[in-house]
Amino acid sequence: MQHLITRGCKPGHILLAGHSGAYRVMARIIKNGQMPIDEVILFDALYAETPIFMDWIKANQNHRFIDLYTDHGGTDEETHNLVKTIAQEKIPYLESEESNVNFQSVKDNRILFIHSLHEHNNVINKPDNFELFLENSPFLKSLQ
Repeated sequence: MQHLITRGCKPGHILLAGHSGAYRVMARIIKNGQMPIDEVILFDALYAETPIFMDWIKANQNHRFIDLYTDHGGTDEETHNLVKTIAQEKIPYLESEESNVNFQSVKDNRILFIHSLHEHNNVINKPDNFELFLENSPFLKSLQ
């Protein structure tokens, strides 16, 4: 069996994506993982740990942050708190309804807050937001 990852392999661009309670693990990776994280995608997952995400956003102007939230998952209030903080810090961002998000808006904005009318468990692939975000990440290149 051929090994895909060699012993001397070094990380390239690291992207973290998670749904719901994954925010806890993602925040701990950002804070304690000792690896450079380039992009964070939260799928209805911003319940807490907001200062960790905010410090990470401010630490590097190339860090990309996408927060897709619903009215049903309990992340609405924390998302609005983070939007206010980012606005106060004068960090450019896009706040949009999911129905208005397309490849260009994803490609052109490093900080995105996307409100979805979908249910909590449908925000990843109904529609396929994960695919849209990955296809338009500045850190990934096509293998084709």
